[in-house]
Amino acid sequence: MLPEIRDCERVDALRLRTPSYMLASGVVLLLISLVYYSSSSALFALFLLVGVSGILEALTNFLLLLGSMTAERRWQHSSTGVAFWPLWSGTSGKYISCLVMTMSALVPGAIVISTRFTDTGSLKVLLYSIIFGAIAATMWADLPFNRPRRPAIEIDSEGIYFWRYGSHPTYIAWDVSPAVVGCKSVKGTPRALIESGNGPSYVSISSLPIGYDQLRKVLFFYGARPERRHELASQRGLERVRELMYASLNEVEAGLARERTQSTNRPDPSPPPFRQRSSRPPASRSAAEPPSSAGNGGDATSVE
Repeated sequence: MLPEIRDCERVDALRLRTPSYMLASGVVLLLISLVYYSSSSALFALFLLVGVSGILEALTNFLLLLGSMTAERRWQHSSTGVAFWPLWSGTSGKYISCLVMTMSALVPGAIVISTRFTDTGSLKVLLYSIIFGAIAATMWADLPFNRPRRPAIEIDSEGIYFWRYGSHPTYIAWDVSPAVVGCKSVKGTPRALIESGNGPSYVSISSLPIGYDQLRKVLFFYGARPERRHELASQRGLERVRELMYASLNEVEAGLARERTQSTNRPDPSPPPFRQRSSRPPASRSAAEPPSSAGNGGDATSVE
């Protein structure tokens, strides 16, 4: 049985395997649909559409996974700080996958009704339609419906906005010490669990090319360092956030120590350049870094 709250690193590891599982499931469902090609048009349509939806979801998740490996490219300047922009191909893939899954519930049911329940396995088709309709509803609920050409995450010196232009915007101020502690399922959909002084908030990031641990590092860094938040309005803040996408917190701390040493030893106030992204995979989090899991909270706080 899965724990109620899963830590960030565990969820990110699960996201690595999810596309393969979904792709395999989609292919199997397509093969099953061929069995009913000549015997039941309703069952053929049902398994065909569900299989196509599974394959589309797998490909979309794969694109988002690739995007998370270069997540620093999605961070850009905003009017007051830095903003994270969605991957249009990932967002489009999510909507198309949800639409096809919805069709898998509606089309077979329409076939059964139009044939006056004479099609093979009519009652079975209706049962499957209800099940896949519920799955489609869950998939739609996971989408934030953000306005096109608008950022998904915005961070400034005052706080952080999630999906400001979407159907479920969430704002959390730095003053309440927000921290990403893991992932929790809310009404069947995965949500990033952010604990703060105002209670827990649940934010959907499954359609974004960013990992749970990457988001955790950004919130932890600026949540614990009020004196650094002003830099979010400058190029320096953008570079820092981008560095947190691939560097560990300990590496960023080491860079800060070097900055302080160099600024003390030389009269030139200009800061040293940021450490460039290395070609090797990012180092795993050391024991000195804070854990990415925590206990349960209360009810979610979300700005509707």
